[in-house]
Order: sequence, then structure tokens, then C-alpha cells
Amino acid sequence: CTCGCWRRSRPGILLGGGAGGSSAEPRPSGVPMLLRRMWTRLRTLATVGIGIALCSWVPVAMAGEGEDMQVSPVNTSISVMLLGSIGFQMLLFYLVNWSDRDIKRYSWQVISQTISIFCAVLLFQAFNGIVEDYVMAGGSKLWEVAVDMMQLWFWLTALQVVLAVTSGAINQVWGGAPPSMEVVE
Repeated sequence: CTCGCWRRSRPGILLGGGAGGSSAEPRPSGVPMLLRRMWTRLRTLATVGIGIALCSWVPVAMAGEGEDMQVSPVNTSISVMLLGSIGFQMLLFYLVNWSDRDIKRYSWQVISQTISIFCAVLLFQAFNGIVEDYVMAGGSKLWEVAVDMMQLWFWLTALQVVLAVTSGAINQVWGGAPPSMEVVE
């Protein structure tokens, strides 16, 4: 557990001596605690996975209890997707609340990048739909190709401008100081 009750009841078992252990005492390896934490998390994730699998077969099992209940593949797939998404969210909560800082940081980075990709696709589809409905409507094939090429150049130019501004590469053009590498990184 993460509350520290195990640490208080058994001082000196963890890395760093635990709550009552001194640095002069010989410290046992922290591997048993690490294995215990990993086993607890894996057991919880396995329980969630088994629960999702069992819940997806509940409608099929209930259909044989005297009622003529028809279970369509669509209903089964919807229930599995719902329970799977709940399980995935639980996994994300485990990862972002993990005790290791690296796992937390990389979990947040992956979540941030995934959200950014979904937002980029959503924005592009929205702008593309507007262009197709209002600019390309009733045009010839040549007009559609020309509008698509203008849209390509617009997005490439916007990408380059955003990258130049956020990286600080355009500061010298506007009379600012050159970017500091520590700040950029």
C-alpha cells in the first residue's frame, strides 16, 4: 500500500532504511517491497481484466435462464467496449499515480501527445469540412485540386510559423535575444 503502514510496522526493510532505520544499520534490499507492490498492482489489473471478461458473458448466461433473450453481437460488443474503456481508464489512473516519477512523467507525456493528436485530427476534419461545403461546392475537379493544394500550403506554413515562434528561432528577426538552449529544451 502507499500509505506507509507497512513501512512503519517493519522498519529497515525498504531502501533508505525505512521509518526508524538509521543509516548505520545494514539495509536489506528493497526488492521484496518492489515485488510486493508490483504483485499487488498486477493482481488488481488481472482482477479487472477477469471482471471485464466475465461481465461480457453475463448476457449470454442469462439468456439460458428460461427467458428467450436475444443477445446480438452489437450489444455484446458495446458492453465489452464500455467495460474495456472503464478498465483502460483505471489503468491510466494507476500509471499517473505510480510511485516512480519516471512512470508518472512518461504516462502524462503519452496522454498529452494522444490528446494533441486527437485535437489535431478533429481540427483538420472541421476545417476540411468547411472548405468542402463552402469553397469547393459546385466546382470542377481542377478547382478541387487547387483548393486542396492551397489548404496543404496553408497547413504547412502554419506549422512552420508555430514551430519557429515556440522554439524561439524567430526572435532574432523581431530584434529579440537569441534563444537560450536551456529554456528551449
